[in-house]
Amino acid sequence: MEGNRDRRRKQTPTRDDRKAMIAATMRAMKEVSELPKSVGWKTDGDYVAEAVEHVLSICERVGLLPTVNLLASAIGVAKDVIEDVRHGFIAANPDVVSAVTGYYQICENTAVQSALDGSTNNITGIFIMKSQYGYKEEPREVVVTHNKLLGERKDPKAIAERYAQAVIDAKPEDVTEAGEIDW
Repeated sequence: MEGNRDRRRKQTPTRDDRKAMIAATMRAMKEVSELPKSVGWKTDGDYVAEAVEHVLSICERVGLLPTVNLLASAIGVAKDVIEDVRHGFIAANPDVVSAVTGYYQICENTAVQSALDGSTNNITGIFIMKSQYGYKEEPREVVVTHNKLLGERKDPKAIAERYAQAVIDAKPEDVTEAGEIDW
């Protein structure tokens, strides 16, 4: 798997490749926007499920990542309306909510998979996951404890000193009496 990822990343698309990709994307966007619209889409689960299938088939054929914007364009509403239906802020038929939720999960899974397999740039994948799907980075918290489940009691300061030397270039004098590292 690593070999495929490295090989794919080293192949920089040519100018003609980028032009072809942009042209295909534009054709797909036009095709999505030309799908039939329904005023009563919030009550018609079959219409929304059919729109989801059309959008997914277009994305697969062209090589686009499915997005909530594409489904919103296919139905003829704003992305925020789709999000509100998914969260239950706008009343809709349960079949519609189910189709929208299923599509949203497909979009999220596809974005994560494309970032993992290298088909999109990792930074781009991280940005998409944070901005579109609520992913966030949280600082990692390390708690130093002095008790083992079935062992002897250790000095927290000694544990903190070993940890500081192994993980961080902190000095032993930076470790406080409570076993914490004084940054």
